[in-house]
Amino acid sequence: MSQTILIVNNDPSFLKKAKELTRKNAFDIDIVSATDRFSALNMLKGDIPLGYSPIEFLFTTLAIPRVADGYLLIAKAAKKLLPSKNIFVFVNELTDQVLYSVRLQGVERIHQITEFDSILRQIGGTSVRAPVSEERPIVGGNDVQKIQAVLNEVMGPVGSFIFDKCFDSEKHLDDTSSLIDSIIREIGDNEQVRQFQELLRSR
Repeated sequence: MSQTILIVNNDPSFLKKAKELTRKNAFDIDIVSATDRFSALNMLKGDIPLGYSPIEFLFTTLAIPRVADGYLLIAKAAKKLLPSKNIFVFVNELTDQVLYSVRLQGVERIHQITEFDSILRQIGGTSVRAPVSEERPIVGGNDVQKIQAVLNEVMGPVGSFIFDKCFDSEKHLDDTSSLIDSIIREIGDNEQVRQFQELLRSR
């Protein structure tokens, strides 16, 4: 069954773009939408259209229509309704003040609006797959933290999402090579794959 994303934004063109992107790329996701925090909270509590699976991800801007509404929404969602790692906040300008204020609500995934398409692709599972290099970086058996740090350095905020998607503690603590392969497939961009591999080799 497809994953369901709730997108909260009071700009109709933004919602239209997201749905068109999903249809065009055949993402394995369904999108439901709300334009204010009250309807969004009702949907997170289960009041969603027939035929949709329960909401798994929340994508929201802060101004819906007031910035205070955005903060109230993510605070309540993170506290009771969704895992905080499944809540994504998108802003036009990523300042230290915005980062601090959003993180106070228990939410870590804060992104510039320009990253929206990339993150939607990651969740949809249809990012372009880059070939795995035959020359695999040599990484020690317990260097999972180093892999995560390098991934975040190359990919920025999206790196945390990719790592969470790929990492299996029972499987990868003793077999980091398969973790690296999974991450490379998720990165999808040849240049970023090259940077990721080179940084792993150099550390």
